[in-house]
Amino acid sequence: MVVVAGTTATAAIDGISAAGADPDLRTQTPSADLEIVETGRPAPDSPVPVSPTGCPTPAVVTRAVRELLGPDSLPVAAVDAGLDAPTAAAVRERIAAGTDRLLAERPGGGESVGDGENADAGRLLNGGDAA
Repeated sequence: MVVVAGTTATAAIDGISAAGADPDLRTQTPSADLEIVETGRPAPDSPVPVSPTGCPTPAVVTRAVRELLGPDSLPVAAVDAGLDAPTAAAVRERIAAGTDRLLAERPGGGESVGDGENADAGRLLNGGDAA
């Protein structure tokens, strides 16, 4: 399973994002989510992310599925797509903002990860490069 995580400016807008109890914690949510999916808990200095209404992060459900299947049956490749806070998760690749190599236009509109071709998630899972 490839988990791509990053922080966006949209998360800082009140009323739009539920990815953290408050705007300051929202910058830590993607990093903590990677840690939860990978190891089952965030790093000691990170709280479990909750929404403004107190609902825990969906990363807890993803980790529960990994536990039920056996963590080795669903390996995780974490991709840093612009994390604002450091993570204790084993991040395989850092996608730099503004790079033409990793963001390419898709036929029919939108953007996709890769060189304009399909990204090879299998290589990421096996420790290779994305492009």
